[in-house]
Amino acid sequence: MGSMPLRRVGGLAKALVVLLAVYVAVTILAAILTQSVLGDVEDFLDGSISEDELTDALGPTLGLGFVQGGVTIALVVLTMIWMYRIAGNHRSIGRRTTWAAGWAIGGWFLPPVLFVIPFLMLMEMWKASEPTSPPGDEGWRRASVSPLVPIWWVLYGVLPLVLIITGRNPLRGIGGDIDDVAEQFDEQRTQSLLQSILSVLAAIAFGLLVRAMTDRHTRLTGEASAR
Repeated sequence: MGSMPLRRVGGLAKALVVLLAVYVAVTILAAILTQSVLGDVEDFLDGSISEDELTDALGPTLGLGFVQGGVTIALVVLTMIWMYRIAGNHRSIGRRTTWAAGWAIGGWFLPPVLFVIPFLMLMEMWKASEPTSPPGDEGWRRASVSPLVPIWWVLYGVLPLVLIITGRNPLRGIGGDIDDVAEQFDEQRTQSLLQSILSVLAAIAFGLLVRAMTDRHTRLTGEASAR
């Protein structure tokens, strides 16, 4: 056993799954609102409606975008804490893992696009959470990895990069004066919808992964039986 105490992850995982569900709902609603105002955008660009009318139409969509951004920040923080605790617990019970707990934070910034380090870390975390392999036993290294890990990585890291490379997902955001906003909405209608679909699927996959890995980990550490 290591000297550091084991940290509980069950409650944190539940909060993370709930927040992921909120993110999915907000993302779907934002996508619906975005598609619903495209007619107003076209009318504005054609000169059929005024700037004030378009501003009123875009208000709920832009406001929901700020909500989505806030939820995303909260998700990032909770995910880092959840991964940090699990990785730290593995070291505390004597698992000789490659990725220390600190990588649960730093790994999301290096590299910045594909999220290779979080992907590799999650794979190792899944194996190290093998409940049938007791502390001190290296048998966990032979455990298979859930397909949820690569599925999440493809949806969250790989496919969005493909959209960027193929020009389907412009890097610039919605901003500028009302004319620029209208043009960006019009230009990004398809890529915005594709990105929303990927975001929803990635969030669902990650939610399933969080639940499954937390179940394995709490059975390994004894947290599940202590509830």
